[in-house]
Amino acid sequence: NDGSLLTVNNLKVVDNNGPHGLQERSGNIYMKKGMHHLEVCYFQMGGGQDLKILWKGPGFEKREMTEEDLSGK
Repeated sequence: NDGSLLTVNNLKVVDNNGPHGLQERSGNIYMKKGMHHLEVCYFQMGGGQDLKILWKGPGFEKREMTEEDLSGK
C-alpha cells in the first residue's frame, strides 16, 4: 500500500501501481531452481503502511516470502 511493482530477472511480474488501500495483485512466472534477481519498488502516500510478498510453488502453498527464501538457505 500504496503502489508497488515486482520484477523477477528484470521481467515485470506484478504491477500494483497507483495510490490505493491495501489490495492483493498477482502474477505468474516460471522459475528454474537456483538464484534469481528479485526487485520490489514501492511508494507510500497517506494512510496505513504495509507491503507483503506472497508466493507459491511446487511443494508449498501460498505463503509470505521469508528472509531464508531471499538468502537461498
